[in-house]
Amino acid sequence: SVWAKPSVLDRVDGRYRGKVERDPAPVKAAMEPLLAELLQGSDDAMRITAITAAGKLGIAALADPINELFKNGQNDEVKIAALKALDNIDRDLFTQAITAAISMKSSPLRSEALGLLSEIDYPADGAVALYSTILEDGSTREKQTVLKALGEMKAPAANMVLGSKLEAYKAGSLDPDLELELVEALEES
Repeated sequence: SVWAKPSVLDRVDGRYRGKVERDPAPVKAAMEPLLAELLQGSDDAMRITAITAAGKLGIAALADPINELFKNGQNDEVKIAALKALDNIDRDLFTQAITAAISMKSSPLRSEALGLLSEIDYPADGAVALYSTILEDGSTREKQTVLKALGEMKAPAANMVLGSKLEAYKAGSLDPDLELELVEALEES
């Protein structure tokens, strides 16, 4: 997955090797059938590795099998890896996957999708409304992700939500687990 642009540091001894850029086409051609086979296997760790490699290499031919793993997979980690890979491989499938992930019950998957929501053309008011709902009934991790995302948004509605959370903080009614994220979001906005 790092063939085209490997690290400037050697992975074994940490020495500086300099910037290296290679043509990814031969690696894509060689890896596509192997990765397709790994995606069909039953070992989730291997699936995650194959999905990640396909995403980093940008192997568009594997978009449909990766999307199927996202839709029908049982493991949240596989679904999260698929979501991230689709971001690099197929924007339309990525947009559909984000929308689906937000409505799923899995907290880690929803958190990941909420963090990536800003990367698609989702209307700001709709995103703020969705974020507000998550701030009311989401898990602590989801609420932290939402506060960060609201801080990055440049929309008046996002500022209003952050302002209401600031008032809750001043009144002492904000969950202490959200205080740092609120401060960072306010600084960002």
